Amino acid sequence: MTVLAEILRPDAVVYTGVGPVHLEGLHDEKTVASEKGILSGYVRKGGRIIVASGMSSSIRNQLIRRVPKNVVVIDAKPDGLKVTGVDNNGLTIIRTPAGELHLSICPSGQIQVVDLAWQAAAVLGAVDGKDLHHRLSMFSPAPGRWNVSSLAKGRIILVDDAFNANPVSMGAALEGLAKIPVETKAAVMGDMGELGDISAGMHVQMGGKAHKCGISLLFPVGKMADKYIEGYGAPEGLSVYSAASDVVGPVLDFLRNNNGRIAVLVKGSHAVGLKKVVEAIKEAFH
Repeated sequence: MTVLAEILRPDAVVYTGVGPVHLEGLHDEKTVASEKGILSGYVRKGGRIIVASGMSSSIRNQLIRRVPKNVVVIDAKPDGLKVTGVDNNGLTIIRTPAGELHLSICPSGQIQVVDLAWQAAAVLGAVDGKDLHHRLSMFSPAPGRWNVSSLAKGRIILVDDAFNANPVSMGAALEGLAKIPVETKAAVMGDMGELGDISAGMHVQMGGKAHKCGISLLFPVGKMADKYIEGYGAPEGLSVYSAASDVVGPVLDFLRNNNGRIAVLVKGSHAVGLKKVVEAIKEAFH
């Protein structure tokens, strides 16, 4: 992080949160926060650091302990944007101070980050609500980042969140999938990488999360696929898949053989390669 901080020397830093990620090299969340906090020491004179509220004091202290004396720290509580529901196309309905938007943004987790960005833009750029509303209305997610598509004349809602995964983002994605107003929900869940000693337990926990969220069917992929099944409590005989290429056929068969409306989430760490599952679904049901 030091090399990046020396290159950037930012005017402002926004800390959205700290979770159990990159633990193979950093071991625990406090160390993750300490590494991220290096950026604080390189903020330019007169700059600002915005920290999301709700973090523990130990994590917050690691983020800001290097702050120079001439830099202001602002604790921000996201409350400007409200999720009012999810529409029939799988888009999140967001109420801003200036109106309503339907956007491809995860209604759990990601919306808090967008809300924090809204506040940061208002503070750092002195931008008014109408202008922020207009700018947010033009938002389009990158591939693999909660990118929602309506396929097969609206019968299938595909949520492409395949770029990466950790326990925080996986949990939020499952909660978001649960909010899509269709009866059948399926999740292609790939391994979450770089979790170190807690990896097995976190995969079991996310399998349990899928069950609690009412996900109808799992397609677990990777070395930890059986741990997802263990947490989900699935019946014996439910398949696990070692690679993304192995799961493509079963997912397409499931989507073809189910006549009702279906929402399917595709999510896993980038190394699992679930992008090919997304591409196959789009090609089959465009």
